[in-house]
Amino acid sequence: MKYEYRLVVIFFLGWGLVFLDRNALALLLPVMVGDMSLNNTQIGQINMWQSIGYAISGPLFAILSDRLGSKKRIIVLAVLATSIFALLTTFASSYSYLLVIRTLLGASEGAFMPIVATIVAAASSPGRFGRNIGIVYCGASLIAGTLGPVTVTKLAALTNWRSTFLLVSIPSFIVMLLIWKFIKEVPAQPAVENREQSENKREIFLETLKYRNVLICTFISIFSMAGLWTIMSFSPIYFTAVGKLSIEKMGLVMSIFGISAILWQYIVANTSDYIGRKPTLIICAILAIIVPLTMYFSPVGWLSIVTFILLAGAITSYPVLFTSIIPVESVPPRLGAMACAIILGVGELIGSFAIGLSGSLADAFGLPVVMIIAAVVLFIAVLFGISLKESNARKIKPVILNAETGS
Repeated sequence: MKYEYRLVVIFFLGWGLVFLDRNALALLLPVMVGDMSLNNTQIGQINMWQSIGYAISGPLFAILSDRLGSKKRIIVLAVLATSIFALLTTFASSYSYLLVIRTLLGASEGAFMPIVATIVAAASSPGRFGRNIGIVYCGASLIAGTLGPVTVTKLAALTNWRSTFLLVSIPSFIVMLLIWKFIKEVPAQPAVENREQSENKREIFLETLKYRNVLICTFISIFSMAGLWTIMSFSPIYFTAVGKLSIEKMGLVMSIFGISAILWQYIVANTSDYIGRKPTLIICAILAIIVPLTMYFSPVGWLSIVTFILLAGAITSYPVLFTSIIPVESVPPRLGAMACAIILGVGELIGSFAIGLSGSLADAFGLPVVMIIAAVVLFIAVLFGISLKESNARKIKPVILNAETGS
C-alpha cells in the first residue's frame, strides 16, 4: 500500500511537469515571436508537429514496452528526453530548429501516459485503479494548467524566455530521478503470450470498428481535438496580441482558467451519470463554441476573459466522454482499450492538422480567424454528437423497460 501511494504521487508530479514542458511553448510564444520573427503559419506548424509527435509516439512506445518488457526504462528515458528537449528549446535561433525540437519533445511526452497507466494498474489494489489514475491525470490540471501559467509567465517577465525554458526543464529531470530510484519494473509477460496478443490485435481492431459509437466518437474526437488544440495553442498569443494583455496578466488568466478546468472535470463526469453521456457531451460542446465566438467578437475587455475562464473548461473536460466513458460502455470489456486507443489516437493525429491550417489562415486573414475555425470544428462535433447512442446504463434500462411493458 505504501508503494502504491508513493507511485501515484511520483507519477502525479511527472505527468504535471511533463505536460508543463509542452504547455510552456504556447505560454511563451507572445515574447518569442518578436525575438525569432515567427509568423502565425510557423506558430501553427510548430504546435501542430508537437501534437503529431505526441499522437504517434504513444501507441508505438506502448507496443515497444510490451515487447521489450521494459516499461520503467522507457518511462525514465521518455521523461529524460522531455527534459532535455525543453532545455534545448533555450537555444532556439530559427524556426527549423524550434520545429524539430518541439516535435521531438511531443514524441517523448507522448510515451509517458500509456505506459504509466499500465504501471499504475499493476501496482493498484483491487478497486483502486480508477482513483489512482484519476489522481495522476490531475497532475496536468494542477501543475501545468493552474500553477504553471502564472509561474512560467512570471519567470519570463523577470528573466527572458530562454532562461524560462531552462528553469522549466529542471523539475522534470528531478522527477526522472525519482522514477528511476523509487518505481519498480512491471514483470514482463511470457513471450508466447505477447505473440498471441500481437496476432489478435488486428482482429480486435477490425471488430472494434464495427461498433457505431466507436466510429462516431472517432469523428467527434477529430473535430473536438481540432477545436481544443487550436484554442489552447493560440489563446496565450491571442490574449496578448489581440486582447492587449501583458504576459503577466495573460498568465494569471490561464492559471485561473486551470482552476475552473479542474471543477469542470468533476462536473462533466458526474452530470453524465445523471442526465446521460450524450446530452452532457452535446451541452458541453455547445458551451465550448461560445468561447471562441466571444473571443472573436469581443477580443478586448472583460467579456472574453470571463467567458474563457468560466466556459473553456468545457473544452478540456468533455473529451473524457468520447475518449473513455462512452467507448468503454459501448463495446465488450475485451475491446475497451482498443476503442479508446483508436478514438484518442486518430483524434489527436488528424485534429492536430487544424492547428497548422489555423496558423496559415491567420497570416492571410488575421489572428482572429483562428477563433472562427475553432467554433466551426466544435459545431461539427456537436452534429456528430447528435448521432450517438446513449451508453449510460441508468438511462438505457428505463427505455428498454418501458418498451417491454408497452408504456
